[in-house]
Amino acid sequence: MSTHLLVKVLSDTFRKEVGKFQESKDGKHQALLVTFSKRLDYDKEDGYRNLDLLVYAPFNYVQVYWRERFDVCPLGLLEGDEDTYTSGKTPWVCLADHDSGWTEGIEQFFREHQSEITGFSGSHFYQVVNAKEYQLP
Repeated sequence: MSTHLLVKVLSDTFRKEVGKFQESKDGKHQALLVTFSKRLDYDKEDGYRNLDLLVYAPFNYVQVYWRERFDVCPLGLLEGDEDTYTSGKTPWVCLADHDSGWTEGIEQFFREHQSEITGFSGSHFYQVVNAKEYQLP
C-alpha cells in the first residue's frame, strides 16, 4: 500500500505544481524533482548516495527518469583527506514516456529501489526545477 500511496502523492504533486506541455509555457521547462537518500554499506564506505526521480512533460507525454548521485569514500581511505572521496552520477534512465501510463514508471522506480531508499533527502520532499539543466537523454 505504501508504494501506491507514494505514486499517488507524487503524480498528484506533478499535476498540481508542474503539469504537461512545458514546451509552450514561456520556456520554463519545469519538472518535478524528488531526491531520496539511499542506504550506504557503512562497513565499506562513508559519504552519501542519493536517488533522483525526475518527472517532466514537454508536451502531452510525461517522462519519468531516475539516476544515482554519490560522494563516497571507501573506509580504508578515510584519513581526513577530502581527496579520497569520489563524486559522480549515473546517466539518467527513462522509465516512462507516455500520455497516461507514466505513473507506472514511478511505480517501477519504487519496486526497483524500495529496499535501498531510507527517506527523502533535504527539507522538502520535492523541487520544481528547469528540466533543461539536467541533460536528459
